Amino acid sequence: CDRGIGFSLAKHLDSQGFHVFASFLNNQSVEQDQLVKTCSNRLHTIQMDVSNVQQVEQAATHVTAEVRDQGLEFWGIVNNAGICFIGNVEIMAREDMYKVMAINYFGPVNVCKAFLPLLRQYRGRIVNVASNAGLVPVPLMGVYCASKAALASMSEVWRFELQRWGIKVATIIPSGYKTGIMAYDKAAMAERWWSKASDTVQRDYGRECFNIKFKQK
Repeated sequence: CDRGIGFSLAKHLDSQGFHVFASFLNNQSVEQDQLVKTCSNRLHTIQMDVSNVQQVEQAATHVTAEVRDQGLEFWGIVNNAGICFIGNVEIMAREDMYKVMAINYFGPVNVCKAFLPLLRQYRGRIVNVASNAGLVPVPLMGVYCASKAALASMSEVWRFELQRWGIKVATIIPSGYKTGIMAYDKAAMAERWWSKASDTVQRDYGRECFNIKFKQK
């Protein structure tokens, strides 16, 4: 919920009277303070990097205790965290490819595995935010496309696997929104990818191909 759809959804659900557990990559950020100040005391923020299994499991333990102690019903989880790096697959550094998959695909897997006992108990639901890019291949977004396609496919698997417990699974495919997902230092990323590229890749592509010019309206 650091920004974008997650931030707005947390505010909206709070305004509708829900008890919201809003996870933040940085639980001491300006955005976290802003969300807390504009919402009711029903909203709680938690530290959770979805690619960090330990943090996800700690969050699940915390939420389970809060649900029990406050006499609440656990209605569901929203897997919204996502990142996207723009670049040709061959020039993208391997660790950044892994990071996209770790957050966009394995992140929801980590969250679901940790929260499924609570979901089964209350017959809750899972909402996964996928992307049009997971349905249609987009040049220079290959890794992001693959991660969202994997998430959409896993959502269909969960829909069948979890129906015996009455757990519903929804996949949201939003269109283009100004969420800040592209707000990373592209020049610094290009420099790092160039420094890690092989001599052959540097020669065949040239330095300019590493400088992605992405226009977001």
